[in-house]
Amino acid sequence: MRNVLNGVLPQTASAGQDPSDAISPKGLLSQDINFASCNGGASPFAPVLYYSSPVLPPPTLAAVQIAHMQNSLTGNGSASVGGKCAGLKHADMIARGFVTVDVVNNCTSRTPSDPGYIGPGGTGDITDQTQLSGEVYYYNPALNTVRGSNAVHIHVGPNGPGAFPPGSYTFYGRFDAFSGADDREPLATTFTARYLSGLFSTIAPVLSERDQRSAPAGPVPGRTRFIVWRDPKVAQGYFTCGSLPSWYPLGQEGITSFDEQEHPTYVSTQFPGSAPFGAATQVVMLGSSALPAPSITGHLFMDLNTPVAGQSAALKDPAADQAWVEVWEQDSTTTQNVQHPAQQLDSANQAAHSYPQP
Repeated sequence: MRNVLNGVLPQTASAGQDPSDAISPKGLLSQDINFASCNGGASPFAPVLYYSSPVLPPPTLAAVQIAHMQNSLTGNGSASVGGKCAGLKHADMIARGFVTVDVVNNCTSRTPSDPGYIGPGGTGDITDQTQLSGEVYYYNPALNTVRGSNAVHIHVGPNGPGAFPPGSYTFYGRFDAFSGADDREPLATTFTARYLSGLFSTIAPVLSERDQRSAPAGPVPGRTRFIVWRDPKVAQGYFTCGSLPSWYPLGQEGITSFDEQEHPTYVSTQFPGSAPFGAATQVVMLGSSALPAPSITGHLFMDLNTPVAGQSAALKDPAADQAWVEVWEQDSTTTQNVQHPAQQLDSANQAAHSYPQP
């Protein structure tokens, strides 16, 4: 991603642009076909989108495209869209956003929000093939730490085209008015996760002999952060900088914290009006003002369902709202620096709409 954000795109090509397999090698069990659409041509979407033309191998991005991408992801206005913004400005130059990767049947500069990208029964740019997998690693050179997890895998419905009738919740539903045309299963809406907050004691038997010698005496400051993606349920475009989209902030039906003795704290009622995961993407530290931690350790139950202003009336369960939650735990010594998905308790097509409460 660092390369992409600096304009250097992964080099790949279909058989027509790479007959000797020098750019995209082909194994004995792999298929190598030609997409005539990958031979170039002007894109009606340039320079707003990242590619200046649907051509393989993709060229290095032009300066105006790099500036557009970086400004969009850091909450700054982009000249490519009349100075408008795509996200909140935190003034720290950290890129915030998310990436989706789809199998397509042609070279195109279209995105999921563009007409033609999604078509009923797999007739758009994206196909119903489930062939992608991946991992995500986060490297912090300042702390010399690395953590990682699997990429989030979006599955095509078990029956392929037509798996989801109109009104169903699908992953790309916000772009096709929840018609079910994208055929992709939605994510969960309700999650639970263990957490460590404030000070927790290092348990010596868990550490190696070397780590026991290097660990400081007494309690070790520990932190749990949640990396959370939320579905705004509308096809959000660029907006005037300094304003907010109609759906922001995304709320939730309820958040409950349990300590180690099973005592509950109803976070969403104790702090009414709070929306700790209000944006489409965010990292929120437990124990911060956005998400207070009632106990040092325990687990958090999150029902992130919510209706959204402007969402399609076709959605059968208007309060369902898919999301994804990753748990990032770290202590001061970085001996513990792990990331893993929170436990998913339902599906947006069968949203639970419940959380522990009085």
